[in-house]
Amino acid sequence: MRNNKKENKPRYLRIEDWEYKCLAYKALSPNARSVYFHMRTLYNGRNNGQIAMATRDAGAIIRKSNATGARALRELIALGFIKVRQESTFAQKRLAREYELTALSMKPALKGDRLPVGTRDFRKLSEKELKVILLHLNGKQKQNVVPLVKRPVSPMKPSGSNRPKKRNTD
Repeated sequence: MRNNKKENKPRYLRIEDWEYKCLAYKALSPNARSVYFHMRTLYNGRNNGQIAMATRDAGAIIRKSNATGARALRELIALGFIKVRQESTFAQKRLAREYELTALSMKPALKGDRLPVGTRDFRKLSEKELKVILLHLNGKQKQNVVPLVKRPVSPMKPSGSNRPKKRNTD
């Protein structure tokens, strides 16, 4: 007799070549990539939009601080790899934000069908938009992107030559 329980088959993470060849993926920091891969392993085919990830969890995944985990999540959101579906608040104890993976569809895949595609927001970014987002994430002002005009420098005088000499009043 056959048992109706599902067999414990080994799971794998499928990353398509178009995904890791796009500009936004290449711009991801190693921390953000690690968090993204972990979030992809949490997807089971039916739970997109309900993938919970706290900044503390993200920091633990990459073995760094909570702040570094939060930066990785902010980077994934800014570059369009994930979207926030359910916010968390301080009043809701023990509830983390829930995210949607934009590479995957919100609709569950039927048996035998190919995986439905998501919005893939990260593929829609141009190189110019990507640079602006990365500058914003790194805390650099847009106005500082333009290099300063170099002015000719006058030769330096030896120190103390501009001071008036003291008179001896003896």
